[in-house]
Amino acid sequence: MNYFRKNTDLFRISFYAAINPENINERKFHDFLEIIDYVVKHKEIKFIKDQNDNLYGGHHKGNIYVDLTIDAVHFKDQYNTFVLLSGDSDFEALIKYLKTLGKRCIVISAKKHVGIELIQQAKYIDFKRLRKEIELE
Repeated sequence: MNYFRKNTDLFRISFYAAINPENINERKFHDFLEIIDYVVKHKEIKFIKDQNDNLYGGHHKGNIYVDLTIDAVHFKDQYNTFVLLSGDSDFEALIKYLKTLGKRCIVISAKKHVGIELIQQAKYIDFKRLRKEIELE
């Protein structure tokens, strides 16, 4: 957050995640983010049964992409630049839409964890470039 406060006219910084209600450390982390002024939105993680998955019997799901997208569109008049800390190519449509509104879009992610679609649509910054500026001492 300090990096963005120092380098931008920060309107809002949000954290979107699925949460396992049984994991105390996750809850503490989300609480900490709220204390330092992040807007935290989370959904309880779900277990999706799958009869074809003999090894695990299913998988966990906790997508919160729609919530992030709704907020990005809802607050569109409050910012000029949208910064996404994710490499998930599911956000390509959101980035394209925001660009039609004249928004500058930046994607920050680890190089091996970013979809080519995002690199093609937004200014891409590899986390390695920011490491010294955002790393806790």
